[in-house]
Amino acid sequence: MNQLSYSKQFEKDFRRAKFEQMKWSNEEEVIRINRNRREDWYSKYELNFSEGFDMTLRKTVFGEYVDTFNWQQEQDSYLNENKLLITNYQMKHFTSKEKEKFEKNNMLFDDSLDLLIDTINKREIVEDGWLKRSLEGVRLLNFYVKRIDYGLKSFVNLQVLILVGNNIRDIEGCNLPRCLVFLELYNNFIQSIQNLVKKVPKSLLHLGLGRNRLNDGFTINVEIISVVNWTENGLE
Repeated sequence: MNQLSYSKQFEKDFRRAKFEQMKWSNEEEVIRINRNRREDWYSKYELNFSEGFDMTLRKTVFGEYVDTFNWQQEQDSYLNENKLLITNYQMKHFTSKEKEKFEKNNMLFDDSLDLLIDTINKREIVEDGWLKRSLEGVRLLNFYVKRIDYGLKSFVNLQVLILVGNNIRDIEGCNLPRCLVFLELYNNFIQSIQNLVKKVPKSLLHLGLGRNRLNDGFTINVEIISVVNWTENGLE
C-alpha cells in the first residue's frame, strides 16, 4: 500500500469514527438511520427552489398579505393596515400550541412580523417581487427542494441562504445571487460541486457541504471562500 492510498484510507477511517462517535439529537438520529429511506422518498419530488419558497411563504404571516396570493382582493394600504390589526389581535391571544405552530411556519426568515410591519409601512401593496428583492436572508429547511432554479436570481440582495435537509443533488453557481455571503447546504445529497464552483459568487465566504454525498476525491479550489465545511461525507 503506497503512502497516498494509506493517507486516504486513514482519513476515511478517521472521519467514519468521528461520525459514529458523534452525539446525535433525537431528530438527527431519525435522519441518520433513515437517510436512505428519506432519499427514496424525496426522489419522488421534482421541486425547484422558487416553488418551495412560494409554498413556504404562503404559510408564513405574509401569506395573507402578498399580492400574488391574494389577487382577488383590492390591494391597498388601508386593507393591509386593517389586516395587521387582526393579525396582532390573533397573536396576542395565541395558545401555546398556536404560538409554537406560528414560529414553525415562520422560519423562512428572521423576525417575520417585524419585516411585515416594515413592509406595510413602506409599501401600499405587499408585492411578491419587491419582497424577494428586499430579503437578505432565507431559511428553507427539511423540504423537498431538488433544484436551485434561475428564480433565485430575483433575490438580488440575498446574503444568507440556508437549505438544510433538502433534496439537492447538484447546484449551479450561475443561479445564485451575486451578493451571497453564506450558503449552507448541510444534509442534502450533493455528489459534485463542479457546476457550483464554475460561477460561484465572488462575495461567498462560507460554503457548508456537511453530510452530503461528496466522495473521497472531492476537491475545491476557490480561494475567495474563507470557510468550507465538508465533514461527514462519503460515510454511507
